[in-house]
Amino acid sequence: MTVGTSPLALDDINLPEMAFWEKPPAHRQQAFALLRAQPHPVFFDEQKLPFMRKGNGFYALVKHADVTEASRNPAAFSSEPCTTLIPDMLPFIARYFGSIINMDDPRHGRIRRIVSRAFTPRVLAKMESDLQAAARQIVDDLIAKGPCDFVTNVASRLPVQVICDMMGVPADQREMVFHHTNLTLGWSDPEYTGLTADLKRWQMARTLAKLVQVGHGLHRMAMRMGRDRRRAATAGDPPADLTTALV
Repeated sequence: MTVGTSPLALDDINLPEMAFWEKPPAHRQQAFALLRAQPHPVFFDEQKLPFMRKGNGFYALVKHADVTEASRNPAAFSSEPCTTLIPDMLPFIARYFGSIINMDDPRHGRIRRIVSRAFTPRVLAKMESDLQAAARQIVDDLIAKGPCDFVTNVASRLPVQVICDMMGVPADQREMVFHHTNLTLGWSDPEYTGLTADLKRWQMARTLAKLVQVGHGLHRMAMRMGRDRRRAATAGDPPADLTTALV
């Protein structure tokens, strides 16, 4: 097993470091193939990040059977408080970014059941017609606009619109949702936060400040929508969206 002409060894693999994820796809694919070839999951120490707590390390589960077993046993393999990042989020960050993915049962199951009830045949039928109309509008806008950034003007518009429609996000808030979720999900991408693999303290401080800002913005919008749904429910006319179901 080689990357280029050099043999790849376990010591060459360091999953916690951002530098690993900047390697070419072929390097990363071969690294995971080597991890899967081991008789047991490989343990990794955690990287110390500026302003973040250093955890106790982790075992990399890279085989389907191991991931399936972990998913079935939340008592031993907890998703809380932060299964989607290697470092545990600080409390003032976790307040905004503790998602359903980071929940264990029974709370995870309860929220998931509420969300799944939104996908009734009637809702899905309406969603199909809405998707067709939105797709036509996106193509029409593209033709009128001419050459442009494909991701911003085409690829990202449909999923953002679908999610916002399901949640009942007002039209004038959708651009903000798109920008804030891009920064939230791409926090380690220099395009969004300027963070580089060497993780300078000033870069990390700026990134954390941006995350708090966008998290607070999304949280404030969601809380305002929740209050609106409660008032609408009291008046007997709540919107038929996912926010109403969750409230």
